[in-house]
Amino acid sequence: MLLGFAAELPGEVLSPDQVQKILAELQRVDEIVSGKQSEGRRSAFDAFRRGAANEKDAYELFLACSKQVDFDEQGKTSTEFREWRERQEANLKRPSRMAAMQMQLQYLVLTLRLAQGEAPLKVLPEVETFLAALVSNAESFEGDLAVLQRENVLSTPFAKAYKLEQTVNLPNWNLVPGNIGQVYERFVLPTMRDTHPELVGATWDRRIQLETQLLKTVRKDDEVAQQKFAAETLPRLHWRRSADVFRTGQQTEGALAMLKLLQQHADHADAGEWIQDFRQLLEPPAPKKTP
Repeated sequence: MLLGFAAELPGEVLSPDQVQKILAELQRVDEIVSGKQSEGRRSAFDAFRRGAANEKDAYELFLACSKQVDFDEQGKTSTEFREWRERQEANLKRPSRMAAMQMQLQYLVLTLRLAQGEAPLKVLPEVETFLAALVSNAESFEGDLAVLQRENVLSTPFAKAYKLEQTVNLPNWNLVPGNIGQVYERFVLPTMRDTHPELVGATWDRRIQLETQLLKTVRKDDEVAQQKFAAETLPRLHWRRSADVFRTGQQTEGALAMLKLLQQHADHADAGEWIQDFRQLLEPPAPKKTP
């Protein structure tokens, strides 16, 4: 142990042998910490998977996690928890709230699979299936859709109870399940670029279709929002798709698509920037000469 030879340290400067002993002990402790973190994630994974598949289990898990995080760890009494549960029961058992809760658990399961080292390409199809289900059921979530669109799953009682915010670190993953654009930006599209660049265009098509469908569902009575999306956002998405296709090697398809977009949307606010980007793609700047 580190403290076992503390008395042997005669001065302030460690000897090479002492440094090696400390490093060896740090490695041992690191393995223990990593093992405990992995064990905690596995325990969370099993609980989340059950809750994602069963409404009753999801509800009971939410209550247990909320009790731990918001009451036990805050020094509140069982009576306070019971009173809170009675006040919240009707709200928590609303069909739309339960559905949103289970979607959060499904997304946490996907998050933990990646955190445990599963290959992104293996998880990716289920991520896209999840997003498609979220969009197709968007109307049934009612006001609870906003929770899925803004809440980081690591800030939920589920994740807090298992201390996942301390053990899950996924820089290439978006933690807000309802933010479709960011899930594609940070995970789906980079994974496809790295593994199947020839399918990047089709991946963009699925993203655009989902974002369009979601907008039409949640803003179905807002004609102004729909017109703005069609006139401004949709051309931007198609431009980025075309440029991405060009960069990943399908230059003819990408160039023709970008040219067509410029012809059709010459009055778009980004048209000037698009022209500059297009020129740089066709004529990239020459590399700087080394002195």
